[in-house]
Amino acid sequence: MRVAVGLLWLTVVGVSAWAQPPAGAWGCYQDAEGMTRELKKLAQANPHLVKLQSLGKSVEQRDIWLVTISREGEGREQPEVLMQGAMHGGEVIGSESLLAYARFLVEGYQTDPRARRIVDGVRTYLIPMVNPDGVEAAKTARSWDSARLNAHGVNLYRNFERGAQAFSEPESRAVRDFVRAHRLAVYVDCHAGENREPHIVTPMQSGDGRYNEIATKIELSVGFTRARGGGALSWMNANSVGHGLVFALEIYSDAAAANWWSRRNPGAGEVASYVNRARVALMTITEMGTRS
Repeated sequence: MRVAVGLLWLTVVGVSAWAQPPAGAWGCYQDAEGMTRELKKLAQANPHLVKLQSLGKSVEQRDIWLVTISREGEGREQPEVLMQGAMHGGEVIGSESLLAYARFLVEGYQTDPRARRIVDGVRTYLIPMVNPDGVEAAKTARSWDSARLNAHGVNLYRNFERGAQAFSEPESRAVRDFVRAHRLAVYVDCHAGENREPHIVTPMQSGDGRYNEIATKIELSVGFTRARGGGALSWMNANSVGHGLVFALEIYSDAAAANWWSRRNPGAGEVASYVNRARVALMTITEMGTRS
């Protein structure tokens, strides 16, 4: 009997862990089409603060949107910040957080002093959805292994690393070319995790004391603990033209959830809380990372 019960438990857990996203999961997230619609609305309503352009096309010919938020003019240069999300298609808490951050900066410009200071003093570039094909595939994916890839079956986060296959994909090349053309003060890659609490990731090797300062501030303000990572983060650290600070945020993680989707994306009742924590972290990184 114990054997039968054990087999039944494994079967139930296995089916849950390898199931498609639960019903209604996308009700609080944008897919590629929804993200396009929302970004166009934001740009059209705020042409004095927002510029929207395509960096190129994904494998399946979806636009990779770049949002530029700044108060132009006054004859001075602004430090530049790049933030991106959904490099892994199944981690849409990253793209949703960046869409919310764009709205906060633009819609809060007249009423929120921090939003106004950032918009006036920093040129913020956002690529909310680096891997739009992966986001679409994640709607029906039965495993994390397939949900994180692009349409060629490539993990874009590892496509920045050295070797014959580095930058084989149009999505990673679009990001690479943009980074090479700008002197970035800060780069932030928004992800999700599975095996630990939300955290801020810094490069494996860096002697810049600002990493400790910023990571400590974020841990105290929103509870993101510190970790170190490689992949695209290592490439950015070594190749950023401006030799700026590079971070990743793993915004959500629930190792105990029953399926791959819920391990990386909060449900409807929790999205706002995690998006708000990400907003505070992004503001803190921007403010502390760009000050002279």
